[in-house]
Amino acid sequence: MDNGALSGIGKASSDHARNRSNIKNGAAAGRKQQENATLNRNRKNSGRVDKKTRNIAIAAAAILLVSCSALFGSGGEKEEPVSTAAVANNTTVLAEIEEKQPITTSTESAAEIAEEKEQNSSISKDTAVDTSIAEKDSKEALTLIASSTESNEAENAVRQSGVESDTASEQLQQEAEAQAAADAAALQAQQEAEARAAAEAEALRVQQEAAQAAEQAAALQAQQEAAAAAALQAQQQTVVQSTAQPTVVSSGGGESNFNTYDNAAQQQTTETYVLNTNPDRKKIHHPSCSSVKKIAPENYQTTSLSIQELQAQGYTLCGNCFR
Repeated sequence: MDNGALSGIGKASSDHARNRSNIKNGAAAGRKQQENATLNRNRKNSGRVDKKTRNIAIAAAAILLVSCSALFGSGGEKEEPVSTAAVANNTTVLAEIEEKQPITTSTESAAEIAEEKEQNSSISKDTAVDTSIAEKDSKEALTLIASSTESNEAENAVRQSGVESDTASEQLQQEAEAQAAADAAALQAQQEAEARAAAEAEALRVQQEAAQAAEQAAALQAQQEAAAAAALQAQQQTVVQSTAQPTVVSSGGGESNFNTYDNAAQQQTTETYVLNTNPDRKKIHHPSCSSVKKIAPENYQTTSLSIQELQAQGYTLCGNCFR
């Protein structure tokens, strides 16, 4: 409800309350006037009653005085009794006095009553006018209140429509956000699946390359082993040939046959050590040792036993290759 409607309702309510107050004040003033008129009338009537009572008392005293005069003369002698006609005449006088007074009282009371009725009629007319004005103001206030209520209801309807529109917009926005979130989740799932597939493909490629490299390494190793076996076989053949026809090198003194042979093929072996089995020497050599090629074929032997095991058999280390 706007400020104008609220102001109109407040003014109408204020006017209605003021009219009711005026009506009450007018009615109170009318009652007060009636009370004052009644009080004045009672005061006047009281004065008339007092006056009437005084006149009656005077008349009664006069009658009593006449009766006493009739009974007692001036000389104190007893006179004739008052006749019944005289008493009746005095009583008639007293009745006339009593009748005259009420006639005047009734005339004055009728005028006052008429005046009071006229005042009451004027007060009633004023009250009716005030009541009519108050009813009119009340009707206008009620009409204004009804109009304001209808305006408020229309405003509430518009506000409710706006709220419903906002709610629908929020719902559409929420649905759009939910759809966007679902699309983003689907895209993320697709990207993760593609990443997993790429990782699996890469792992498979690496595995295949590793297998291929292993195959190549195995082939190379087999090739090397075959070459080594061929070389060993050739070495052995050379040793056999050398044993059959040894090369004799003069030692110059003939004291030992250690320098008699110079067989380099004896250094070509896959074993760990080369042994000089001469009981006088019993040496352990590395295959690359220069003394190996000088060992007599009958004292030449290869082995892969450990140093400890060979030392347990009485062999000692070569002073050249085990420095």
